[in-house]
Amino acid sequence: MINKDSKKILVVDDDEAIRHLCDEVLSVAGYKVDLAINGLAGLHMVKSEEYDLIISDISMPELGGIDFYISALRDFPHLKDRFVFITGYIPEDLHTIVNQMKLKYILKPFRIADLLNCVENLMSKTLQELYPGKDVMGKRLEGRFEIGAECDLFEEDSLRHRYMAGKTFNISRNGISISYEGEPLAPDTPVSVYLSINSLNIHRGAKVIWSKPDSEAKSSSGLQFYEPIPVSSIVNAVPSAPLSQAQPKGLRKSG
Repeated sequence: MINKDSKKILVVDDDEAIRHLCDEVLSVAGYKVDLAINGLAGLHMVKSEEYDLIISDISMPELGGIDFYISALRDFPHLKDRFVFITGYIPEDLHTIVNQMKLKYILKPFRIADLLNCVENLMSKTLQELYPGKDVMGKRLEGRFEIGAECDLFEEDSLRHRYMAGKTFNISRNGISISYEGEPLAPDTPVSVYLSINSLNIHRGAKVIWSKPDSEAKSSSGLQFYEPIPVSSIVNAVPSAPLSQAQPKGLRKSG
């Protein structure tokens, strides 16, 4: 049974630097990460653990990524749409297979933002299929960035247009958590959020998912955006976040 509160990813690559990079980036983003040095080791792990996503190199000793994928699907066909490949190049003899199977892949060297966007998109699709109707804010289904920044919050219900000065304490592609002066906002209350973080200027409509009083004068709420923010925008706007420090420049490998 998959743990709904912490998604699990298997990274399979014979390059230690790539494994370390993916482990650091994805762990900071809120995922549980397991590592394997080749497809054979990855296949053993797939048989003993349940993974929400598998990231695999293509060219590896003992068992390459494509053979690993085909072998895994024999026993676990539900993993078909949970694979993404990372590779420096696609060998000539595998081009046709990759195209015919419509396999998803990222070319090395890749940017952290590209990896995160790919993972977030595939994970969101998987979660919607597994748990339709579940709320990503309430269930903590995605990675978040801890950040404190001043913001403006407007209550947008039909009876009043109330302004509240607020402060963020975390943000994700689909929502934000904010503390503010005043009583807790009711769930499903429509609001507008204005926030500026370096190069990222956010103006989003949202709805309240949860609220709680912090003191007699202050409250906190979790908001879900009506329109998501690309993870790459958040990473680029928050240079002090650990994610932006995890990418060594010029990282490249041949397989």
